[in-house]
Amino acid sequence: MSNYHFFGCSWTSWTRTNYVEELAKLTPEHNFYNWAQSGSSIALSTYLLDAVKHRYTEDNNYFIFQATTPYRVSWWNTMDIRLSGKLNYFKLPEQDGKYWQGFSAANCKDKAFRKYHKQYYMTNTNTNMNHEYKTYCKFAKDNSDYIFWQRKQENKVFDNMICVQDLLGEETYNKYLSSDGSHFAQPGSKWQAQWIKKELKIGI
Repeated sequence: MSNYHFFGCSWTSWTRTNYVEELAKLTPEHNFYNWAQSGSSIALSTYLLDAVKHRYTEDNNYFIFQATTPYRVSWWNTMDIRLSGKLNYFKLPEQDGKYWQGFSAANCKDKAFRKYHKQYYMTNTNTNMNHEYKTYCKFAKDNSDYIFWQRKQENKVFDNMICVQDLLGEETYNKYLSSDGSHFAQPGSKWQAQWIKKELKIGI
């Protein structure tokens, strides 16, 4: 039995449906751990990757990283990284507001941080933020068994890194989206589970 650990944002953690949970159904002989957090930055994803790798050190552990978009900000005091789940699928509960806070260029939910949110994007430059993003991506790549993007990126960082949106093409990708267009509906999650299964050669 192998343990597969997944990191990313809501494209990996979405509670309605996600490819990690569908993958667990396809291969019940292995364990699947979903450490992703909706709305999180790549800084938080890499923090969790580092923490989990120090916890699961045996050779039967594999680490898969879905890199979120740049320009997101997350900060945290601590993370309660206790999982919940059953059978062979386990998930880190969504902890936004309890253990970590964050925002993106387009969105800041917390009124207390809106002044900082505005100041952050006024004073920061794209060059600086892209450099930080590239640094985190390199850490993720160096510490993962597999890394990919879900959506198209302006700054590709790595030329040979797979992007699901590019792989499927715009028309097929859009067909897999939920009715609100925010994430993959279940058919998309099932396709992505089959794709990841093949990429990682799980059960082969």
